[in-house]
Amino acid sequence: MPQLDPFGVGLVVALAGLAAAALIAPVVSDRRRRRRGAASLQAIDFVRTSFTSRMVRGDPIDVLLHEVVESLLVAAAASATPATRRPAGGAVPGWS
Repeated sequence: MPQLDPFGVGLVVALAGLAAAALIAPVVSDRRRRRRGAASLQAIDFVRTSFTSRMVRGDPIDVLLHEVVESLLVAAAASATPATRRPAGGAVPGWS
C-alpha cells in the first residue's frame, strides 16, 4: 500500500472544501435575495392597498404620508432584530 503524503491529502481536502463553498454560496445568496425581494413587494402592496383609495378621495397628502411611514415602521419593527429597532417613542435618528 503506497504511503500518502500528508501535505497532498490536506491540499485535496482544502480544495474540496473551497469547491463546496463555491457551489453553495450562490444558492444561499439567491435565497436571501428572493426573500428580500418578496418582503419589498409585500410592503409595496400594503401601501398600495391601504392608502390608494384615500388618495383618490382627496385626503390631505401630508396626513397620508405620515400614516404610511408610521405603518411601515410598525411593520418593520415587528420583524426587526433588537439591534435594528429604533428607540421606544423616539424619532428615527437623523430625521427631523
